[in-house]
Amino acid sequence: LMCDAGMFKEAEQFERQLLEYYPDKSHGFLGHISLRQGKFKEANKAYKYEYEKDTSNNIFLHWLAESYYYLNHFDSAEFYFRKLEKKYQENPGLEIDFLITYRARLAYALIQQGKKAEAERYLLQHIDKLKSMNDPARWAYDIAYAYAYQGNVKESVKYLKKMDFWWVTYGLIKVDPMFNPIRGEPEFQQELYRMESEMMELRDELMIGRFEEELSWYFEK
Repeated sequence: LMCDAGMFKEAEQFERQLLEYYPDKSHGFLGHISLRQGKFKEANKAYKYEYEKDTSNNIFLHWLAESYYYLNHFDSAEFYFRKLEKKYQENPGLEIDFLITYRARLAYALIQQGKKAEAERYLLQHIDKLKSMNDPARWAYDIAYAYAYQGNVKESVKYLKKMDFWWVTYGLIKVDPMFNPIRGEPEFQQELYRMESEMMELRDELMIGRFEEELSWYFEK
């Protein structure tokens, strides 16, 4: 919830304190907090720790691949995204979020290695798949960064405006390299400014309301 409010430093401090008291607690959330702060090495360390504990855990396989993508270690990112792809091929009816959205990240990793034709194929598959899901608010972020990578600022911003719970992904929008082709565009910057302004307004509500209610469990222990 601190992350929802954009309070990443406070969230990291709180999570590290929890891990001191509960060392068996998953390091996954610490990875998420680190990722949203641009601390990609720390995120990678957390995800790798969890994945190596249980290599059948597809969630941490996904986030490990993502962390390599953010680190610009594109050969490693491709390697782990290919593992995800194999999972999807073996279970075509397994409509889990990360099995649906891995294609765009894989496309980015491929194109950075000079595999342009294959990358374009994956990117188009990514957009077509998500548009067919008939839930634009849920998949808006994933469609937005695909259009951003193509340099289509108008379509990217259109889908950013459709996002539900956009404050959850706001930190990622600021660091995701797939937005780099449009990052300097005034329309994109205006949308980031809108998010930042609204986040400031939401912060008190999130921290005073949801935070006290949802995290009271920890203080009762």
